[in-house]
Amino acid sequence: MESRRRSPSLAVGAAGVALALALACAREADDASGEASAPLASDSPIVARLNGEPLTIADLRGGFPGALGPDRSHALDTAVARRLAALEARRRRLDATSDVQAQIEALRREAAAREEALLRDALQASLATQIAVTEDELRARYQQTQARYIERRLRLRRAAFDSAEAARSEDQRLGAEGRLDPATSEEIGPAPVQKLMQMRVPGLMRLREPGQRIVVEREGDFALVELVEVLPPAPPPFEEVREQLESELRAQKAGEAFAKLAQELRAAARIEIDESVLKDDAAWQPPAGEAALLRRQWR
Repeated sequence: MESRRRSPSLAVGAAGVALALALACAREADDASGEASAPLASDSPIVARLNGEPLTIADLRGGFPGALGPDRSHALDTAVARRLAALEARRRRLDATSDVQAQIEALRREAAAREEALLRDALQASLATQIAVTEDELRARYQQTQARYIERRLRLRRAAFDSAEAARSEDQRLGAEGRLDPATSEEIGPAPVQKLMQMRVPGLMRLREPGQRIVVEREGDFALVELVEVLPPAPPPFEEVREQLESELRAQKAGEAFAKLAQELRAAARIEIDESVLKDDAAWQPPAGEAALLRRQWR
């Protein structure tokens, strides 16, 4: 056996179906005598007891966080049937068969790996809360990256009407040469196209030349929107993108801190690698039961 260093993987995972299934298996697992073990501790309200053992709302959800829907009795019946079937299978020692054991172990290993990934996420998130970002750093990043935010800017004019028909009628009356009256309309911008789109102006991209207009209908409001001016592309003011800059810089610094910590932890750890197993292709093939489980998961 030989000890050597290998670069750490910093990929981030997320909990999923296998975690829920594995937790359910652990909750219902028997001890060596065949008696049912106590369910995992939970703050979830107990909705029923089955042979004296509690069934919680979390049990009824089957490990998934979604709502149960209005038919709670059906969810309870399903949970009772699932629990009874599992207990009966264990009473018959079906959980001791090699195929079932391989699948249960595969679920537990998957749950353990996903738990580690969740804890790694929590560690990285905790590092992010400790990151300090100064105003000078933000302004320096703005100078370095402001080209990313450069966008065409538009100045619009908007006039409200009682109906879509009234807005269309005014549009026809003005014709190609007419313009909305500044005294009876509001000015919007100049603002980048992206910001105007966030204001939910339908048809905005159809406005190409000054003087073009569109009728906007939204949630019972009717308006005539006119393109007044197209301004040259320019970066937005610092304050307008400050929050985005801080978020990006904080995430970058947190990632760097996490990578440094991961290297320190690995340097301090004792890692022993069996090179013969590492290079043995046959040893890396999943057992038959585990392979069957993986095939069912990916159908």
